[in-house]
This record gives sequence, structure tokens and C-alpha cells, in this order.
Amino acid sequence: MSTTASGVWKSASSSPKSSVRVALAALQGRVIARHPEPYPTLSSGPQVDQVCSVIETVLARAGRDPRRFFGIGVGAPGLADVTGRVNAPAVPGWRDVPLGDVLTTRFKVPVLVDGHANF
Repeated sequence: MSTTASGVWKSASSSPKSSVRVALAALQGRVIARHPEPYPTLSSGPQVDQVCSVIETVLARAGRDPRRFFGIGVGAPGLADVTGRVNAPAVPGWRDVPLGDVLTTRFKVPVLVDGHANF
């Protein structure tokens, strides 16, 4: 049986405000696949649908069944509360976003959301 976990994070590289980055990792931490995707425009910031799409893209590119991974960890812009709700007033569209609930509903796995600085 192959077991994988998924990690999702906002870019922490030289241009942290320009892309959504996703990595699929084995439980031991080995990265299996990764995929960065720029925001539609720098002024729009990331969109929740884009985050979901990038997760689906990395799973498909790795040839992994989305029903067979254990969880999602998200390093979101701004602050996140214990329920996975994100509040990043400086990022367009990221005020009171229920990211944890959206990802849990869509992928049917546990989700941990925290500020990207903590990932």
C-alpha cells in the first residue's frame, strides 16, 4: 500500500506574494511532486478555487488517487484561527476565508491551516 500526505503552502521564496505552491510528500517527508502556479494577477492574490486546482494538478501529475492521501497542511497568507479560517487584510480576497472547511469538504481529509510564516 502506498501512503502519501499532501502539503500546501504559500510561496516563501524570493517572491512570496506571487504564487501558490503545492508539494505532495510521502509520510517520511520525501517530496514526490510539486507545482507552483502564479496568481492570475498580482493584485488579485490567491483564490480558493486556485488553491484547490493546484492541489488537484499536483496529485494528477504524480499519478496519485486523491482519495488515498491522509491530509493537507496549508501555510496561508496572514493569520489563521484554529478552525482554518484565514484573515489576511493585505491580500485581496483573503478576509475571513473558511479555507480549512473548503479544503476538508472538497478533499474529504483532515486539514491544518496556519500562517505561512509557521510552515
